Amino acid sequence: MVGRQSIYVRYDRTKGTYVRLLLENNSVVVEQKRAGQAPEELFTYSLPKVEWGEEDLQFDKASVYTKEQTQAGDRDDENEYPVNILGNRSLEISVKGHSVSVSVDQQLILDQQPVDVSIGAGGVAFESQYHEQNEKDDIYDAIFEDVTITSESAGGDRKLLFTNKPSGLTGVLTGVQRSLNRAVDWAVETF
Repeated sequence: MVGRQSIYVRYDRTKGTYVRLLLENNSVVVEQKRAGQAPEELFTYSLPKVEWGEEDLQFDKASVYTKEQTQAGDRDDENEYPVNILGNRSLEISVKGHSVSVSVDQQLILDQQPVDVSIGAGGVAFESQYHEQNEKDDIYDAIFEDVTITSESAGGDRKLLFTNKPSGLTGVLTGVQRSLNRAVDWAVETF
């Protein structure tokens, strides 16, 4: 939720064109960029507030602010999210013809927004950036899990182009590892 995560579709590096979905500090922004132009905002949506507890704030203060700042109670804006808060969002972006649709956490928030006809075929790219609020760490990691890229023909048939979802034996082992990690995390937090 904190920082900036981006998904580019129809990304043409040569022409400098794309459609971009940004998740920035709990807001969704959809932009288009035509060749030789600056990015143009098509849509903005503020997501529901992320719930976080006092322990998130304590960890944030301990890892982001100096001892002197913490003791003085310094914090730029009490409405800001702690920079170390964990959270996941399920994002889906669909570009069909010359329109884009977006779902967040299985809720459709943008339905068939027109996109400039000059933004044609292109690739997919992912990007993450840190938040200026965290002065101690300018490295920001975003994890893009369960990414699936499909192509849909005019007849409605979907063709899988890419997925990073583990399958087969690797998928089973990954599921077991995630379960063990959650159990260890629960034990650490509980005891």
